Order: sequence, then structure tokens, then C-alpha cells
Amino acid sequence: MRNHNIYLHERLEAYRFAVAFYGHVKTIRAQLPRGLGPVGDQISRAAASICLNLAEGAASRFRDVKRRHFAIALGSAAECAAALDLLEIEQATDQARLGAARAALNGATLRTLGLTR
Repeated sequence: MRNHNIYLHERLEAYRFAVAFYGHVKTIRAQLPRGLGPVGDQISRAAASICLNLAEGAASRFRDVKRRHFAIALGSAAECAAALDLLEIEQATDQARLGAARAALNGATLRTLGLTR
């Protein structure tokens, strides 16, 4: 018999992509060269914010509260995209790792916006 998740966010595809993105961020952050700690801290906080706001929004019964938390998650996703751009300019990680992180981030963003099925 399969266990059913009681938390609504666990059913969200956007949440699964966001958690995958957080995993990529953790790997990237562990390999950052000296001097890029502040960017690593910022992207880590923003990636966590995506996950946490998606979860909180999913748990709410009120449409306005859902929208507010999902909007915050989208803002944090934009912040993460900018941080990835900075890390690319700094050549702080390889292109394959950046590409995988961007794919997960884009998946979370598109699904939060409801632009994919």
C-alpha cells in the first residue's frame, strides 16, 4: 500500500523542481572559490525561499495568501537566476552544473506560473 502525502506542497510539481534546484545550489555552493561567499549565501537563501513559500502557499485555503506566497517564490526564483548569471561570469562552476541548475529553476518557475502541464 502506498502512503499518501498529507502536505499539499508535496503534490506540486513546482515544489519538486524547487527542491531539485536547492540540491544543485548546495553542490555549487560547496565548490565556490574564495571571495564568492556572499553570492553563495544569497542564492542559498533565495533557493530555500522558493521551497518554503511554495509549501506555505500550497497549505493556505485563501486565494490571496496563495498568490502572495507564490509571488514571493517567483521573486526568489528571479533572484536565483541573477545569481546564476553572476556565478557564470565569475566562472565559479562548470557549464553542465549551471545548465542543470537552470533547468530545475526554470521548471519550478514555469510550473508556479502554471505555464506547463
